[in-house]
Amino acid sequence: MLRARLIVSILVAALLPFLTAWWIANTYVDQQSKANADTRLTFAARSAAREASTLLAATRRRAVTLARSRAFQRAAANRSARGLRRLLRPGETVTLPARKGAPVLTVGRPIPGVPTVSVVVASPGGRLATVAVSAPTAATILARARAAALPGTPDALTLVRGATVTAGPVSLLRGALGSDGKIHARGNAYRAETVTLPGYSPAARIAAVADGTYPGDDTGPLRERLALAALISLFSIVLYAAALARPLLRGLSRVASVAEQAMIDPLTGASNRRGFERALRIELDRSTRRNHPLALVIADLDDFKLVNDEHGHTVGDDVLITLAERLQDAVRSADTVARLGGEEFALLLPETDLAGALAVAERARSSFERGGVQLRNGSTLTVTASFGVADFPASRDGAALMQDADNALYNAKRLGKNRVIAATGAVAA
Repeated sequence: MLRARLIVSILVAALLPFLTAWWIANTYVDQQSKANADTRLTFAARSAAREASTLLAATRRRAVTLARSRAFQRAAANRSARGLRRLLRPGETVTLPARKGAPVLTVGRPIPGVPTVSVVVASPGGRLATVAVSAPTAATILARARAAALPGTPDALTLVRGATVTAGPVSLLRGALGSDGKIHARGNAYRAETVTLPGYSPAARIAAVADGTYPGDDTGPLRERLALAALISLFSIVLYAAALARPLLRGLSRVASVAEQAMIDPLTGASNRRGFERALRIELDRSTRRNHPLALVIADLDDFKLVNDEHGHTVGDDVLITLAERLQDAVRSADTVARLGGEEFALLLPETDLAGALAVAERARSSFERGGVQLRNGSTLTVTASFGVADFPASRDGAALMQDADNALYNAKRLGKNRVIAATGAVAA
């Protein structure tokens, strides 16, 4: 029966870690997949933006080339609309300023909705003309950018003007770029990475877009392998548990017994000095890393020798047990109550400053004095204790913390016992 209970206990104990590990692994896979998708989208958006910038640079070069053309400059100087039209391509315009009674002359028309690059042509007499060349259309930019940035991927490219998708796949047109960084269109949310394009007003951005469900689509086979590995491991645990239940039970019993003997004071049930020193090292290291306070309280029974002399060691043991109980009642589950030896106890209080430790010590002191010790004959014996308090990092390390708390305890004894004294000597609870 005991063996069956042990097997069941092992299975129950093993199931939760395996489920947790499986969940963690799946979460990690999803996060990695999403991170990879974000990286891919960021690269695609930047590559597309570079391609768009290249196209805009080519537009500027065209405007400069046209402005430097001798044929263009002659036609502009002669204000020849026909000559200028022969030189212009679709989307290019030339504006000649008013001169000697002649009105402003504009030849050509820009492409609506796209930015233009303007170049001013100067002459000795002042401005000769202004050349404006329209940049490629959104469809052209996206087609060139997709060929350069997204070969072989399911992602899409869109052009976002303001917060609205104005060019791209039909399913995304008129979608909105939300504050969450996703594009919302027709009830769906799509992961997106955007890069701002120069020269557009209102602002325009290239957005590389992936369906919000896409990053996890390729993780199904990996999830299945993880689940299979978990089931195989769990089945192996069942076999080993069935075969080794008895020796495992004996081993656990021995380990528990040895651990208890090594770390617990057998009389009071509090930690012994070895357990306290281990806890002190751990908490000091944690407090140092996190820059958090740590307090130490050392308590010592007043006139304990007289209790033993007048009432016997059995009553003395009852006093020690009662003090340990009062100390345990005064602290949290995360705190450590330890018997350092004889009638001396310690409270290790993580995340507690000096003022908080003084309050804990005073609560324990007054509870111990007020409640007394219930003797086995039914009477109550009033016994008191003195307390010294120190804190880290005011005390620079473990040795200093112990020494400062011990000095404070000495001052409490010297000042009349049954009191709480801080290591500074400035505060008495």
